[in-house]
Amino acid sequence: MNLSRLKGRSRIEVLRFPGLCVWQDLVRSLLISRALPRGVTVHPPLGRRAACFCLDIFVRLTVLCLLVACQKAPPEPTSAPTSAPVAIASKRCMEPLEASPKAVPARIPPSACPKPDASFAPLAVSVVAVGGARVSAEVARTSAETERGLMYRTSLPNDSGMWFDLRERAVHKFWMRDTCIPLDILFIDDDGLLVGVAESAVPLTEDSRGVNCASRYVLEVNAGWVRAHHVKPGDHVEWRK
Repeated sequence: MNLSRLKGRSRIEVLRFPGLCVWQDLVRSLLISRALPRGVTVHPPLGRRAACFCLDIFVRLTVLCLLVACQKAPPEPTSAPTSAPVAIASKRCMEPLEASPKAVPARIPPSACPKPDASFAPLAVSVVAVGGARVSAEVARTSAETERGLMYRTSLPNDSGMWFDLRERAVHKFWMRDTCIPLDILFIDDDGLLVGVAESAVPLTEDSRGVNCASRYVLEVNAGWVRAHHVKPGDHVEWRK
């Protein structure tokens, strides 16, 4: 700006004042006024002052909103409940129970049950917790004990069964050859997740029974036990290893 042209004037309207906000215009006016003769002032046009004032208020409000938003504490993260195995296992392979329970087959009379060709020593017993229920389970540890399972038994006490460690995570199948007690067969993954149940297996049949999900452990109990104790796939199983 050529300041020599401003001499002798008491008021100058600067049409192209470069300030963007009121405070910028005031600073620039102050700097120009210091170089002018005494009594000469510089004022931006009224319309521009009003526009700059509105812009200045908008900028101040925007900055204030950003500061308030930055000072807000983020919400505390919520951890998934540890007592909900179904939620933890939502992406795992599981086979749900059928909508209607199967009829429990009849037991084979002792007189019609096959007789063992060899005697076996009693097995160690361990407590297995399935959901909110407990089973006193014989533990099959060797290959021979696993192969025999509950064959030739003519009775099985309530809340009793047999626990199998198959030592391999795979899709396992069981049959009921020489087994005279109808059974529920529970398939359990290596971390204790119950992935499926073969319900009400019919005695003395050789049909392959299982679920199409990998498992490592199997628990055999009396047929109807799963429904009676409200056990379902997704429940967690605990046992003494």
